[in-house]
Amino acid sequence: MDNRRTARLLNSLERLVPQVNKQLPSEESWRAGGWFSVADMGTQRELIESNCIRVGRFLGERECKEALAHSMENMELLINHQELVTSRADRTDGSGLRGGAIRAGRYILSFSGFTEFWDEALILYIALLDRLLSEDDLRQMAAPGVLALCNKIAITPI
Repeated sequence: MDNRRTARLLNSLERLVPQVNKQLPSEESWRAGGWFSVADMGTQRELIESNCIRVGRFLGERECKEALAHSMENMELLINHQELVTSRADRTDGSGLRGGAIRAGRYILSFSGFTEFWDEALILYIALLDRLLSEDDLRQMAAPGVLALCNKIAITPI
């Protein structure tokens, strides 16, 4: 993935993470950041580790490590299963994986740090902003309830 695209995606995340945090119920307000992972399927696994970027802040080391592990695991699921377009699409293996990673053209984008639906809404919306997905793509990929969350952070309704 070229550095300009990564910078644009990261910039969008840095602007939107505080907005998502404000939308969370008070008992979840400790969630103030997450891990963004990105892979270019043209280069496969070489980019996974070097493209995990911390966004926002964490109140605890355990939460930080868990979010990093979820972001990576979800992305690896999509790398290893070309037929899937979201990490939430495969719930049959009992792995405990959850939403937050999507396939957008040749890229896989993953975010973990909020609740499953917020992670998915955030990653779908930044893919839309960077034109990696169309609005129709987003509507087709979003889990029930996720589209409403996308609209809570969107500048204009989707």
